Amino acid sequence: MMKPHISSNSVAGLFGIALVGLVTAYPAEAQPPTKSTRDARVDELIRKLGSDEYVVRERASQALADLGLDALDALAQAQYDDDVEIAVRARRLLLSIQVRWITDTDPADVRQILEHYGRLPPGQRASVLDRLSALHHAGALVALARIARYDPSPQVSRLAALHFLRAKAPAEPERHKVRQTVKRLVGRSQRTSAQWLRMGLALWEHPEQAIDMWSKIVDQEWSTYLAHPQQNGPEVLRALLLSHVEVLLHHDRRQEAHQVAERILPLLSDDSAQLIEMADWLLEREWPDLIETLYARFHDAFHQNTVLMFRLAESRRKSGDEEHAREAARQALQQVARNGPHAVWLLGISLENDGFFHWAEMAYRELTDVPKPDYKEHASVFISLAEMLHDLKRDDEAAKALQKLVQAGAERPLKAAIERETRQTIDRLAARAAFFEACHYGATGNREAQAEALRRSLSLSPIDSDTLILLYRWAQHDAGELLVARQKIAEAVAKYRQMIEATKTKIRESRSRLERLQTEIDLAQQCNQVAWLISNTEGDYQFALQCALEAHRLYPDSAGIRDTLARCYFATGQVERAIQEQRAALEQDPHSPPLKAQLEMFLKHREKASSKAP
Repeated sequence: MMKPHISSNSVAGLFGIALVGLVTAYPAEAQPPTKSTRDARVDELIRKLGSDEYVVRERASQALADLGLDALDALAQAQYDDDVEIAVRARRLLLSIQVRWITDTDPADVRQILEHYGRLPPGQRASVLDRLSALHHAGALVALARIARYDPSPQVSRLAALHFLRAKAPAEPERHKVRQTVKRLVGRSQRTSAQWLRMGLALWEHPEQAIDMWSKIVDQEWSTYLAHPQQNGPEVLRALLLSHVEVLLHHDRRQEAHQVAERILPLLSDDSAQLIEMADWLLEREWPDLIETLYARFHDAFHQNTVLMFRLAESRRKSGDEEHAREAARQALQQVARNGPHAVWLLGISLENDGFFHWAEMAYRELTDVPKPDYKEHASVFISLAEMLHDLKRDDEAAKALQKLVQAGAERPLKAAIERETRQTIDRLAARAAFFEACHYGATGNREAQAEALRRSLSLSPIDSDTLILLYRWAQHDAGELLVARQKIAEAVAKYRQMIEATKTKIRESRSRLERLQTEIDLAQQCNQVAWLISNTEGDYQFALQCALEAHRLYPDSAGIRDTLARCYFATGQVERAIQEQRAALEQDPHSPPLKAQLEMFLKHREKASSKAP
């Protein structure tokens, strides 16, 4: 008898009979299956899904639906069966099993992350796993194990198990609770993800076996991938190899790690985001030869993407091949320049944000170091260059870059254009240039010249926080000068208080959303400036903290504002909170030298305090 065609829109068959119900399951309460005739029965029912008799197929579908989670492992495997009828029915049965992804014992942050998990397609579930892993607590580990055990997608379940494997073991007694829960979840399941969970638990007790354990997992997955490339895509295998590399590097086995990393490259596609991520990973581990291999393998993709070309240039520069590094960078820069000077400026900003300061400078100077710079259109590029050089403690060069703009602004036709384009007065720019000079003289030990530069800066911008902080530090060895510095700081704080109150009033009276948003920007800047000033000198630290919190409320995604908030916590004696916020700021801007320096200062302070503790 021929099998009737199954409609793609219904699992009810030709007669419209509802055979597959929704089964609600509770993973946290699932017990290990007893080894009985049930396993054999599930296998038999799976085979019957491909029966020539329609009624047999329908009854088998209903029986498997009634079994729910007890049939999940077998159905997950059967969805790739060579018999199309079995594969289609198994896939639909899997979709009919409703797993309760949230349990009553889950922490609030886990519950929030998993709130809509069941509605997400497999392709969007990886981001949920990333968020769970970032929590770093026992509740998140249990949630990852639950997904690894019950997600019907082999890729998603493996990725969840991989996150579990890579996680740090919790301390006792939480470790014992997680271990017991995971053992109950896994039971006797022979699913690959379940096996990895067991290995993860074993690694908690025997971390010295990590290398052998990871090698075993990788070899197993590699064999599975080669045997079933359509079922098991390269994503999980790549992630496994990356993790294996980290384990080897942790155990100082760099040569082996390099060999494993080589195995990743053939698993990559020409997707630009994937290649950029891989290039960055190889750069961090200082494997320029593998970046060259990546370039040779994806030559066209590199030449079509300036971001990749600058990764190649940076790798060559770090390995000492300056000539070929500059050649790659020049090709990329010329490609961007076809879109105009503004695109070159944006490229510089992007490179700076990625931590490629050498090439960012090259892009900026393409517009500033020319015989006749276009000050009207590109004034902001001079500021970008100067501020980056200041962050890199190249303050003499920073001052010169900004002074060039200030000198151009001395001409009446250019002054208005520069101020309009930069949204800063020429006096404010001149004050900033003088501040850079003061930083330079401070680094070279010329206190007299530093004092003169500070006076010039404050005469042009009396409430500039950075300049006042530098003045305060300069005056520490002179009681008279310190008194003057304190007075100037107090006057500036009073001025900021007035500005903040006036701005709040303006916000309340705003008549349009646009006006309100612009005024809120002003308020955030004012709050941030006064908080930064007080927290780096002296004064009402609680007021500074309140201002920093207000600025952060208005602009939570600003790394600079979060940097100020961290400094305020430090000033109020909340060192751990300061470190927490500073690390969060670095997550937002991971390559910022000032942000890194402040975190290092906080950590050293904590270490010093710990060493003095009884």
